[in-house]
Amino acid sequence: MNPGCWVALAILAVVCAYLVGALLRTRSLLAASQQRALLPTNESQPGTTDERLGLQRVIDALPVAAIIVDASGIVRVSNAAGEHLLAPRIESAFVGRAVRGALAEATEGRRVRRTEELIGPPLERYLITAVPLDGGGAMAVVQDDSDVARTEAVRRDFVANISHELKTPVGAVALLAEMLADEPDPATAQRFATRIEGEAQRLARSVDDLLELTQIANDVFKERLQTIPGVGPAISMTLMADLPELGSLDRKAVASLAGLAPHPNQSGTRTGQAHIGGGRPCVRAALYMAAVSAARTDKGFKREYLALRQAGKPAKVALVAIARKIVVAANSIIKANQPWQKTA
Repeated sequence: MNPGCWVALAILAVVCAYLVGALLRTRSLLAASQQRALLPTNESQPGTTDERLGLQRVIDALPVAAIIVDASGIVRVSNAAGEHLLAPRIESAFVGRAVRGALAEATEGRRVRRTEELIGPPLERYLITAVPLDGGGAMAVVQDDSDVARTEAVRRDFVANISHELKTPVGAVALLAEMLADEPDPATAQRFATRIEGEAQRLARSVDDLLELTQIANDVFKERLQTIPGVGPAISMTLMADLPELGSLDRKAVASLAGLAPHPNQSGTRTGQAHIGGGRPCVRAALYMAAVSAARTDKGFKREYLALRQAGKPAKVALVAIARKIVVAANSIIKANQPWQKTA
């Protein structure tokens, strides 16, 4: 074989090797593209693997059920409480259906807030909030409000029963007193007097029971208030005694009643600096001390205090702002009968 043939064979071998390598690379690229096609797109996933793991940790740490779906309604991230609600179980079927319906509406761009109540027994109530996400998909948060619903039902029953227990002896005493006034027979009058004494003792027992139950409720509320940073036994007692309207007002009204709402200083075209004033001085003083303690010991309140100071606010103004947040939080705690929830 002449040298030219050897050269041609060598060139052919090199070309074949190149073609085989190109074919293998093409097969690898095709396999990778097929795997990517099987995975959800970036629009339906919350980012890279590390980001998804971080999001899963955040969702798992939430005290409520949380569920994230993509644009097609497929669940992508959920904590244990959310999986429990969506599980195919008879006892959670109605709530799960309501959550899926709220997520479907949210994926269409609407914010959804609804309450699902199951009569039971036991009584159950769930607060469902669903919001659309940027890039498609939606997130739902479900709060189990059953304890509050049961407490409200017990309160309603208690008010109805105690009203009956108080009205019955009062009416009996009034009737017996009227009969006693017109009774000439001493023996019969003595029987009426004895009955009046018995009804009065019954009324006294009902009042004692009412006071005992009120004390128990106050103790529970004081424990709830003491979950707020800076609020201890003395301040919680001051709030319960001197601000009994807690839980029945909105945030602006309770701040004004505590003397912590800024009032404008305007006259004609002149606009002066707003100042707090009015309200109940004892409550304002207690909340100011709570703000001082919270700004020193709680990371969240300390961060807010430093932010206000860096923005040029005087120290007292920053502390008054924190005190106002504390009384608003106390009002929400009593209204919802839930302990303090620390925000991020």
